[in-house]
Amino acid sequence: MGAFPPFIARADRDCYARDCADVLAGCGDVTRSYTFEAKGERPLHVAVTKTRGVDAHGRVHGVSMLENAGARLATERRLAMLESVVVNSTDAVIVTEAVALDGNSHRIIFVNDAFTRLTGYTAAEAIGNTPRLLQGPKTDRAELQRIAQALQAGEPVFTELTNYRKDRSEFRVEFSIAPV
Repeated sequence: MGAFPPFIARADRDCYARDCADVLAGCGDVTRSYTFEAKGERPLHVAVTKTRGVDAHGRVHGVSMLENAGARLATERRLAMLESVVVNSTDAVIVTEAVALDGNSHRIIFVNDAFTRLTGYTAAEAIGNTPRLLQGPKTDRAELQRIAQALQAGEPVFTELTNYRKDRSEFRVEFSIAPV
């Protein structure tokens, strides 16, 4: 293949060479992140898409498109960390759709294991339902109205309610809702 571009990190060179050879052999396009290094500079993570091109004379050339992947990788790492916090929290977490089904009730799209332990509802039973499945006779309707008004205004709300488990036993819950 010839000399490596001097900025490809040593650890990525074998992979870079294989990808280039595969693309030039007609095995299809390849997109992969590589680390670029320049003396005295911080390493830069770059997503490189390599594709095969043929010029007007029938000669095969490799064509590369580059994208700074550092910001994307940092975002992916941050999202993975946040997901781990939510999934592994000992506090029950419910995530609902931002848009209400009927202007008042938001469909559940995620619950963590702590929610399942607290309520007795499995994720499969809760997802697609609304938080109303937790309400019962002692759930404060005025407080529910205050929650609805805050959500309609796009404001966070903190409250305490009596909710009900799947077996219909009561539990008190303090919770906050933050629209995103």
